[in-house]
Amino acid sequence: MMETELPETDLFSPILVEEYIRLMTAAHCIQAEDKALPLQFSIKEEFYVQIQNNPIQAPLIGLMLSYDNKTSILTVSPTEDFCKMYENKIQEEVALNYAKVNTKRYAKFIKLA
Repeated sequence: MMETELPETDLFSPILVEEYIRLMTAAHCIQAEDKALPLQFSIKEEFYVQIQNNPIQAPLIGLMLSYDNKTSILTVSPTEDFCKMYENKIQEEVALNYAKVNTKRYAKFIKLA
């Protein structure tokens, strides 16, 4: 089944952006030779603050976040345990497919730096 890329959304949802951070980082873990390398996102401070203030933080478990408000860059470092979760075929497929179809989905709020 060929998945098509989802269109950009105008709706900001902290939980969906957290899921975006999680699964884009997972796809990075799967594809990167050096799994310890952090992934960087460009995100405006106003949106980062909303993510930080969101009571649901589950999608960010296993990820270390560091935000630079001068550059609006969010650096996400996955833990070894996080990367291991995506070593099984089903989880790997989910993350890679998500990365493919959601590349531009949340571009108004966050994108790969």
